[in-house]
Amino acid sequence: SCLKFRSAELKATTRIRSYWRGNSGVALDGASTLNIATNTGFGFSTGDFTIECWVNWSGGYGTSNSAGILGFRSAVAAEATLINIRTAGTTPQFSIYDGPTATEFQGTTIVQPRTWYHVVSCRSGTTWRLFVNGVIENTHNSGSDLGSSNPLVIGSLINGLTATNFSGSISDIRVVKGTAIYTEP
Repeated sequence: SCLKFRSAELKATTRIRSYWRGNSGVALDGASTLNIATNTGFGFSTGDFTIECWVNWSGGYGTSNSAGILGFRSAVAAEATLINIRTAGTTPQFSIYDGPTATEFQGTTIVQPRTWYHVVSCRSGTTWRLFVNGVIENTHNSGSDLGSSNPLVIGSLINGLTATNFSGSISDIRVVKGTAIYTEP
């Protein structure tokens, strides 16, 4: 199998639309990631932002209890954000991490393997929101500084941290710096 990109653009408003076998997204096998170099478009600082994508998890984790979907961190201690699937007890749920405050907040949807989900993390002012399939599942208040320039790792929390690699498909990734597109329904 071959991974092919039809389009990818990196700007302050970044949208990556990738296609693999009939428009099913970037297929990740749990061993590989897609890494985009450090970019000011991924440095959200204290401003508003929206991160969204479609996710189809095949189940399982690396050697941790996390499957990283999108990570904006260059190192474990980096003050940035991420979206992942984390096991809370024995149930996998979507979660968002606020790096500077070391706060992780989880959604309520129990993630089922081989099912597509639309996941959104956005911050407006100091209010973070986690949406799954258009429903707000959790909020968090923090105006923390997420840095001025970060990498984007698709399929893990941090480049090279294979314990958190994702297995499944990720599609229609959109990163918008400066605007919280989604707010309370």
